[in-house]
Amino acid sequence: MAGVLPAFLLESAFFLAVGFEATRVLFSRISPPIVQSLLLWVSSFIPYLLVSLTAHTFDSHSLLVICGISALVSFWWVVFPRRLAFDIAFLCVAAAVIVVRLFSWLYLSPMPHFDIDVLGHLMWIRVTFLAFLVQRGFKVAGVGFWPHAREWREGALQFSIAILPLSLIAVGLHVVKFAPQHLDAPLWIGLAAGYFAGTFLVVAFSEDIFRSIITEFFLQRQKPVWVAVIASALILGATHLGYRGFPNWGFALVGAIGHLFYTIAYVRARSVRASMVAHALTVVAWRMFFRS
Repeated sequence: MAGVLPAFLLESAFFLAVGFEATRVLFSRISPPIVQSLLLWVSSFIPYLLVSLTAHTFDSHSLLVICGISALVSFWWVVFPRRLAFDIAFLCVAAAVIVVRLFSWLYLSPMPHFDIDVLGHLMWIRVTFLAFLVQRGFKVAGVGFWPHAREWREGALQFSIAILPLSLIAVGLHVVKFAPQHLDAPLWIGLAAGYFAGTFLVVAFSEDIFRSIITEFFLQRQKPVWVAVIASALILGATHLGYRGFPNWGFALVGAIGHLFYTIAYVRARSVRASMVAHALTVVAWRMFFRS
């Protein structure tokens, strides 16, 4: 309560702020850009210090790594020019830290069976996205947490199209097995709503913005839409290779198929929020009707 709760509240406030356009605009007005970078960097390790010092899990090597990787992305666009090669390198660094699950080694929990590495995950998402979307000035449509009606419709449409083939392929590859949750209706609805909210705000927000950036790389270079959709879905699918043992080809394939439909939702609605709706609904169905 002394360290974990304040750290989560602070990091949650930082993270949620990224989802509001007004906050991003306000951040973009801070001048010069090096001050923006300095604010990003300092904010990256404050939650770690809060939780580790109060829980007596502080490790100087972990702090050094956190400070080092966050400085790399925070000051990236102060040091490097805005060119395609540096865009790709930045995204590779951002993805690599998540894929190797670096924060599970750095954020030591004060209690067994209580993971706090999500603090690092949230930090990394907001720092890298603010750096890329604001400092780099890369345009992605519909970044936020509150879908409009057309975005709900498009997300629900792509989910309804995707869920049957996705389920059959996942079961056929033995990635999951059919095992519906047998709960009372209020508990079932509450659990499903919790899965939706958690997925929408964190997993879908991070993965769908990252994938939409890749999609826009192709679209802004006048590549055919189908090339942008398939390429970005395959790339996001590849980031799932490390799930429960590397290389997990079955889960990567299922992830790529899922992101194929999420990308279609983004392209059709021109909004990340539409793809987030499709993504979150898919995870809810996965959690409520299947088991890995």
